[in-house]
Amino acid sequence: MVAPAPMPRLEIELADTAPGSGQPAARGSARAEPTGLAELRSAASSGRDLYLFVPGWHRDQDSARALADRFFELLSRQLPEPQASVGVTVHWPLFLFPEDDPASTGPARSHGRDFTAGLAAAFPAAGAELAELGDLLDRRPAQTSDLRRFHHLASGLVRSPSQAVQDSGPAVNLAADPVQLCAVAAAMDKPVRPAAQPHDSNRMLWRGALSVLRTLVYYELGNRAGLLGSRVLGPLLARFPAGADEPRIHLIGHSYGARLAAYALSSLYPNAGQLPLRARSAVRSLVLLQPAMSHFTFSDEQVGNHLRRGALERAAANVDGPLLSTFSEHDRLLAWWLPTRALLDHQGCESLQELSYRWGAMGFDGPQGKTPVSGVVGRVGTRYRFRRRMQYRLDASTVIRTDRAQLSGAHTDVAHPELTWLVAEASRAEP
Repeated sequence: MVAPAPMPRLEIELADTAPGSGQPAARGSARAEPTGLAELRSAASSGRDLYLFVPGWHRDQDSARALADRFFELLSRQLPEPQASVGVTVHWPLFLFPEDDPASTGPARSHGRDFTAGLAAAFPAAGAELAELGDLLDRRPAQTSDLRRFHHLASGLVRSPSQAVQDSGPAVNLAADPVQLCAVAAAMDKPVRPAAQPHDSNRMLWRGALSVLRTLVYYELGNRAGLLGSRVLGPLLARFPAGADEPRIHLIGHSYGARLAAYALSSLYPNAGQLPLRARSAVRSLVLLQPAMSHFTFSDEQVGNHLRRGALERAAANVDGPLLSTFSEHDRLLAWWLPTRALLDHQGCESLQELSYRWGAMGFDGPQGKTPVSGVVGRVGTRYRFRRRMQYRLDASTVIRTDRAQLSGAHTDVAHPELTWLVAEASRAEP
């Protein structure tokens, strides 16, 4: 028996339009044409199903491309006619500190000069500030005034607004006392290798300073992901007509790329949730793999007195099919690191458990609210019978479980046939 031809592939690239990126402001450049748009339009005219994969926790495009290639290779084997579909990798500006990169070969932490070189690509307009930050980290001066200067420079990198109060927890790092902040961050941030020398409070504070910098950089890039989704990818997808004979778009996002894909829903149709339940969107499924965003993003109920309904509660209706989100207890980035970045904010919380729930990530315990249907990721061949306009929270702890990096644990362990089978099943849901 001859194996079917593999799924055709193409790539598109979204320009970074965030305020701090050195590019034109997002609001004014939302109409900028992504690289590869002509090829995407051509694919839409010839392929019924377009699978758009948005990577999100990688150091560069090569690393993101490797994950997308593996994912599409697995998916192609599970589609009855893969040549009738097109796999599209959606590139957008990415950044990881060296020790956070799954491709890293060693546990050593970044030196100032290392992260400065990497951050320059993400913050091209902040060269002088980055150089000073790197110098301070390398020298570790003992004066608290230098620590405060470091915090001032790091805070200045955050220039993109948060899209939701549910994701604004790390913003507490902007207003906190720098010395207290760095001390708390150091206490929470376990060293990669136990220190051989006696306790050094100054070294500890600067270790905390690096953790604060990481928090603020990832907070900024997460905000940018939301902006790119709502102001670039969403308007792009809205150009594709919906109908029985039109291309069917299946969105897949990983980590911060899942945030980008999810926020694309917000600008597909401005009156989401107010129109009758008919096919009005070319987006026929959305699969979020370990999404790095609040587990209340799609929530249809208010949580306590401090969190409103989810920022994308109504936008979820812009998926003309199922909305799936995986979660795993082995995802250290989303189980521990992301929520603890808001630990200085105790307002309105009576316990650490409540605080963790308030700032919990979707990729750790799944979307919250009255709507999501709970399930478990099963073997290839499982018939999930996903239903149109339904949300699903799927426990993938038995699949997403292998550590890939010190900080993130199993966060990037998503290239599995069980997960591509989820995508295939979601795309087959009845309209």
